[in-house]
Amino acid sequence: MALTATAGDNWDADTYAKNASFVPQMTGDIVGWFNEAAQGEAKAVVDLGCGDGVLTLALFKSRLASSTPFKLLLALDASPNMIASFQSKIDADPVLAQAASKGKLVARVLDGQDIQGEALTELLALNGGDRYDAVFSNAAMHWMKRDPVAVIKGVKSLLKPTAPLISEFGGHLNVSSVHASLLAALRRRGIADPERTVSPWFFPTSATYTAMLEKEGFKVERCQQVPRITPLPTGVAGWLDTFGAPFFQPILSTSGPAEVARVKQEVVDEMRDVLRDPVSGDWFIMYVRLRVLAWRGE
Repeated sequence: MALTATAGDNWDADTYAKNASFVPQMTGDIVGWFNEAAQGEAKAVVDLGCGDGVLTLALFKSRLASSTPFKLLLALDASPNMIASFQSKIDADPVLAQAASKGKLVARVLDGQDIQGEALTELLALNGGDRYDAVFSNAAMHWMKRDPVAVIKGVKSLLKPTAPLISEFGGHLNVSSVHASLLAALRRRGIADPERTVSPWFFPTSATYTAMLEKEGFKVERCQQVPRITPLPTGVAGWLDTFGAPFFQPILSTSGPAEVARVKQEVVDEMRDVLRDPVSGDWFIMYVRLRVLAWRGE
């Protein structure tokens, strides 16, 4: 996951781990795609939108005992808070710390929409001036709404010719019930066109994203929209605490925290009969994931 750096850092690693542990856990399919596409000799790989590093570091460790450990795993995220959490996990693990000391495991704060110019030069320098063997991304690219084409261009700039992009992120209709409720709450408070001016998410259809990739010279092998019923361990309230900050910022700045609390409660009340199992009391939300395997052209 990643939020644009220019929007401020609304991420808290502890809140994320408490309310959104499902993000790194529900990754079996996309990790399988990654292992299939990035097999063979030791690879230099970029994880775009690494978040707190739970999934990234699990991937790194899974290769350590194999015959093809990572040559380099470069983890990028726009959130300084998340990168700090990532680095703390490395520092607390002697095996990971040793790999980091050898330049095989590197974390940097960078927005995926800004992989160009000096930033791109620095990223390539970390790999000895070479381009990378793969770019992997999970639950991040839908946060890069300001310029999703720049994200694709940046990924292309990082990749060797014919190297893969393996990504999963929010697709069209992702979290649509809560998204609609948040937008309606903003409209009731006089905020015009909140989908365009406030919502931080880019949720394309498979057809739209395939066309975007192909326009930049990628060969798209797979681009699939996959519905996924997702349990919410702390309910919609916890989910809003983790992911809702961009929607609450304009209300906080004009009306204060009490009004933000009212908006949260409105959304929870609206969603209770829709997303909560009346028998068990458990909460669920419908995610729609866009899973992508595409190869950079020659």
